[in-house]
Amino acid sequence: NGISVKLFFSGSPKGTGNGASIAAALAVGLFELLGKKPSLDELFKAVYVSESFLHGNASGIDPRTVLSKNAVKFRKEYLADGSVTFSFTEDKLCLPDKTELLIVKKNGVESKQTTGDLVALFSQTKFGKKPNELSESERKLVQNDFNPVVLGIEKELHKNGDAKKLGELFNENHALLKAGNVSSPNIEEGIKICLQNGALGAKLTGAGGEAGAFIALVWKKDVQKIKQKLEDNAFTAFEAKLAEYGPRIE
Repeated sequence: NGISVKLFFSGSPKGTGNGASIAAALAVGLFELLGKKPSLDELFKAVYVSESFLHGNASGIDPRTVLSKNAVKFRKEYLADGSVTFSFTEDKLCLPDKTELLIVKKNGVESKQTTGDLVALFSQTKFGKKPNELSESERKLVQNDFNPVVLGIEKELHKNGDAKKLGELFNENHALLKAGNVSSPNIEEGIKICLQNGALGAKLTGAGGEAGAFIALVWKKDVQKIKQKLEDNAFTAFEAKLAEYGPRIE
């Protein structure tokens, strides 16, 4: 017996886990076909095979995220022996009241830059070295820049969070990434449109680059206005929702 697969693509931009989502849906379907009820760990291993094939030494953040019912905190650590560990923890985060998150991409833009290419570009820009050539002290310099901002963002991700502060932290995070040369003219153009039309803050998401996307924190009352301004300038904006469930059979 053959298997028929039909894909429905939302148009979600590069850097938002499309590959892992397809692999997760296929894995869930195959387990169902085989009459098996996989554990979360078994599902992860199945999806990770696809991620490793597509991205080489993948961190696993995309499979973990698409399989999760909650937001996922991801941390990459370099150990003294030179090895790398990845840790994942789930948390029930949410946006401050009366705000919405938009994911935005420029229409019709393609890029051959991979995540690895952009990570290498950031490293070369900051230190003139490849990522695997960085010393422990150089990695800590990057962490020291980003950690306070990331922890600040996490602190405001609840219903009563300070939306204006969260927007400011988005902007700070983006400035650090831009300084690492992983933004692009398209991302900068889109962020400018959002901020000029009432967005609280915006930052690139994923690896960035020519065809990269960004996220913008906006008041719900301004969503349609900002989406229209973006559409007028050849951008597409998606209203993002925090997950309440992972892949499932419907």
